[in-house]
Amino acid sequence: MHSAALLVQQMQPGAAVRRGQGLGQAACGARQGCGKTTLVEQLEALFEHVGTRCAGVSVDDFYLTFADQQALAKARFAAARAG
Repeated sequence: MHSAALLVQQMQPGAAVRRGQGLGQAACGARQGCGKTTLVEQLEALFEHVGTRCAGVSVDDFYLTFADQQALAKARFAAARAG
């Protein structure tokens, strides 16, 4: 069976809750411009099509400046060396 068909099978309305699994989540990470947002939009449409509620969240605008990244890396390195 095609992987998309398997995904649709798992997305029946309330399927996760009926199985006692509660809420689910997925994360997607890759380089800029590779299609993450497009993938999420397609998954949202697929979930809606089968009657399963979902929400997509983009973190594209949540990032540290270069200086903040450097400071964080320095602090983590220092903490790792301190043990």
